[in-house]
Amino acid sequence: MQYVATTKVSGGKLLRVKADVEGLESNRVLSAVSLTGDFFMHPEDGVVALESALVGASSDAAIGEYVSRLNDVIVPGKFELIGFSASNIAQTLWNALHPEASVV
Repeated sequence: MQYVATTKVSGGKLLRVKADVEGLESNRVLSAVSLTGDFFMHPEDGVVALESALVGASSDAAIGEYVSRLNDVIVPGKFELIGFSASNIAQTLWNALHPEASVV
């Protein structure tokens, strides 16, 4: 099943996260993640590393686990996120996976 959420992050950048989830109800994991929007990352192919870092995570994980997985690949001097952060990605992913909880 695919889940999608879009967030306008501080500074006005748009971030969309799409996540495919597979598995049984008690063991659902992210099988694919796509990050799109009007943010910038240098180098641009770093987005693939961010997406890959989230694959295999539990769909029921806390936001902090997603942030930790992302921060493991965001090496200072190797990747630069411009207009968004690992926390923005993690929160948007969590919102996608828990639409009933993220309604304001």
